[in-house]
Amino acid sequence: MVIRVTLSNSPQTVLAGSPTTFTCVTSASKPQACIRAYIRSSGNVRMVDPGNCNQDSNSVQTATRTLTFTAYAEENGAELYCNASNSVTDPPVRSQVYTLNVHFTPRINCKQSEVTVFQGQRIKIECDVTANPVARVSLVRNGNKMNSTFTTTPDPTRRDVTISTSEIEITKQMSSGIYQIEATNSAGSSWTEVEITLIESHFIPKTLKVISCINKKCHPCLGVRH
Repeated sequence: MVIRVTLSNSPQTVLAGSPTTFTCVTSASKPQACIRAYIRSSGNVRMVDPGNCNQDSNSVQTATRTLTFTAYAEENGAELYCNASNSVTDPPVRSQVYTLNVHFTPRINCKQSEVTVFQGQRIKIECDVTANPVARVSLVRNGNKMNSTFTTTPDPTRRDVTISTSEIEITKQMSSGIYQIEATNSAGSSWTEVEITLIESHFIPKTLKVISCINKKCHPCLGVRH
């Protein structure tokens, strides 16, 4: 029977979309063991490089199998392990389990695509950024990074997601146009566009306090502009 199987040179940190190689080794058995490897993620299991098992049934031998797989971004945090079995081993013997750390290019989704603001005011831009490792987020115009700071907060409900928020002061040096919100980590970078329309400050409307009376009961109406 198969006594044990070991997953060696474990690829705990891998780059999404790039081939990764690892090796599974069993102890000696007769018949020689057949090795399979699996990735389990969110309840789903897929076999790594099925291939064929060439078993020697006449002698006691160890089995070694080198396998190659390509991880997906969605498999960050997935479990990688090997199973070994032969005709007298039921159920298969499982190796130790490794948790994959899959690095991938950020995915960015900002809640605003168009913003209208007066010069001298501040705007708040909030984006959901899915990335591993955590991405740096910047405001970019014509290839130049603007003077803005994005605060990154983990989203407790979703793996690999952070909420990046920045309050940007609109200065006289800025102009209306298309800006990029850029997210970058060691795996790469991505960006999305936001159109910012600036209105000169002397066009800021005044806010008036208006009294509204209904059935002789009066109260202020806030936010009425003239």
